[in-house]
Amino acid sequence: MKLYVINLDRSPERLAAVTAQFQAQGLELTRIAAFDAKFMDEETYQKLTIGQNYIRPLIMGEVACFLSHRLVWQKIAEGSAPYAAVFEDDIVLSSRARLLLHKTDWIPRDTHIIKLETHRRFNRKIWLGASRMIDNDLKIAPLKSTHLCTGAYIVSRGMANQLLQETEHILLPVDDFLFGFEYNFAHKRIIYQLDPALVVQSDMPSILEPARRQLNKQDFLQTFKRKTKRISRKSWLELRGLGINLLTQEQWKRIPFDGEE
Repeated sequence: MKLYVINLDRSPERLAAVTAQFQAQGLELTRIAAFDAKFMDEETYQKLTIGQNYIRPLIMGEVACFLSHRLVWQKIAEGSAPYAAVFEDDIVLSSRARLLLHKTDWIPRDTHIIKLETHRRFNRKIWLGASRMIDNDLKIAPLKSTHLCTGAYIVSRGMANQLLQETEHILLPVDDFLFGFEYNFAHKRIIYQLDPALVVQSDMPSILEPARRQLNKQDFLQTFKRKTKRISRKSWLELRGLGINLLTQEQWKRIPFDGEE
């Protein structure tokens, strides 16, 4: 399976760190030079975000991040392999990643996308369908609720083509677009979650976070409304999750990183 990593030209230390992790397991990464928001002008930004109705304006870094993922989708769509994996450069890789990333015979035939990661800081409970065992204690299950971040995922060649067609304009951050079940895309696709996850976000500071914080400070009222709505939604989800665990064969759970509880 082809493995792509997205990396800014001005972040060679991140590339070196992530490459070393993959090389230690005999896995080869192909670098994709990321779009840099520093070189995006206002006219380009406005053209790309026509029709945007997100709860807050997208920052240029989010648009550049989305464009970077589109570059990888283009490579996958142009290739001949049925699946490829996409990685961001600020990740930690499980020592067992090699068990799955060098082959594709474990991937369900109906797969559009497989989410390979979890998050330590924002590891919220998610809704999973009935799981199946794929290797030792590694399982895969349909993802049925929002699980953000795009640090690591597998995408089919056919889905890469569809993604390119549906994202000529950028209306959401890329992780909301792919894995946000509040929006249309995820509901229409077959998305799986690996459990436990083979990738976790590292503790490296996010390049996008300073700009997001500044935007939130400038729009305090909207930020307060979003947080209040999030608290209310979380309470409802916990109640629904209790029912899922008690009454069905599905699961409401946090996804651990492989080797951690």
